[in-house]
Amino acid sequence: MRFLRSVPLALLLLACGAKTGLLVPDLGEDADMGMDPDMPDLPTVDGCMDVPFPLAPRPAEVIFTIDRSTSMALGLDGLPPDDPSRSRWQILGEVLEDSLRGEPLITAGGKFFPEVVDPGGMLGPEDVCIVTTEVEVAPGPGSANRIVRVFRDTDPFGGTPTVDALQVSADFLRARTDPDVPQFIVLATDGGPNCNPPPGPLGECDCAGLPMSCLDPTFGRVNCLDDERAIRVIGDIADDGIPIFLVGFDDPTRPDLAEVLDDMAVAGGRPRPVGSSRRFYDVRDRTDLEEALGEITASVGRCLLVTDFVPTPGLQVQVRVDGVPIPEDPIDGWQWRDGAGGELELMGDACRLATANPDVVVDGIQTCFAE
Repeated sequence: MRFLRSVPLALLLLACGAKTGLLVPDLGEDADMGMDPDMPDLPTVDGCMDVPFPLAPRPAEVIFTIDRSTSMALGLDGLPPDDPSRSRWQILGEVLEDSLRGEPLITAGGKFFPEVVDPGGMLGPEDVCIVTTEVEVAPGPGSANRIVRVFRDTDPFGGTPTVDALQVSADFLRARTDPDVPQFIVLATDGGPNCNPPPGPLGECDCAGLPMSCLDPTFGRVNCLDDERAIRVIGDIADDGIPIFLVGFDDPTRPDLAEVLDDMAVAGGRPRPVGSSRRFYDVRDRTDLEEALGEITASVGRCLLVTDFVPTPGLQVQVRVDGVPIPEDPIDGWQWRDGAGGELELMGDACRLATANPDVVVDGIQTCFAE
């Protein structure tokens, strides 16, 4: 996608009274033109031109919040892989590395959950649900390489304390000192959130794992689905100005969990379009994962735009993709993120159109029409 960076403006010159070659007598400076002194002045024509203005992509910070639970050791088909390098965990690391290298304007950080523990030790429910209060990889120079190293140096094990990890990621971003940099979270997970033991007897909850896992006397309660809290917390984070994209490894045997992930994606403010098979970015093979992360990183890296042009109050502004105006719409068009600061975002279909290929031109235009 290309963006206009300079705007050549032509001056419109109107010339009246030039010699035209008509056969008329010469008139001296003091000659009486025969004009009626009481004739009213002619109205002034107020000329107006559409004014194009440049748009350029701006940097953004993204915390990739990554599920490291036991089931991430499975293959993309939900079965144990013959080769550990073909696990969901390892493939996610490989695809994420490629996606980040293709978007230089994204400054990435990483939060992984749960915390690494020794699977051979004597473990209780609290051990498999630990979430540290720090982001393991802070955004900055070389952070993409450090994120990829976590995939190589650690293995999946434990529960899925999604909500606690998201809260840590959001708190980290809120504490950043540059309010002018847009912030996002990308959650990648392979199932419903758990690790939130409910009160009551064992088995009296929706189970995030196999139905019998919630009856285990030691770990049963931590396997209970933590859907209501997840949807509420995700919505609060998005309302606070940190949208959340959701990438999910879809298990066709658990459509109920897919519905939970749909609701989480909608709450996060960056779901897939209405009419898609799922509202979250559903992954069942490597191609799905490449397309999902490619679309998300393109959205963050190329659909956040800024301009130094200050529109005239009261006049309409259009955003154009290859010269075609797109609607001002928070779902599939464009919207101001910060009108005073000249920052806007392309959403949904508009973003997909603008990132379809590197030669697409995106710019703005101030029209002569009132808002």
